[in-house]
Amino acid sequence: MGVESALLGSIVTTIGGLMGVILSKCRCVYTRNEDGRNPACGFSDKPLNDHHEIEIFEHQIHDTPVLIITKKT
Repeated sequence: MGVESALLGSIVTTIGGLMGVILSKCRCVYTRNEDGRNPACGFSDKPLNDHHEIEIFEHQIHDTPVLIITKKT
């Protein structure tokens, strides 16, 4: 009975780990636009929407290029 319990515990742990990896890759987004609803789901390491929280601008100050990083409003 000890071997069967160890094997069952190993299988349950493996399945739990695989489910965790699969669920961590699942991305869902739900947006509304003037045409109605727009749900989307997929599997990816990156988010589905490309909405960054910062904006980066390049300016010249006394012939020196500088980057200005601001929070989006």
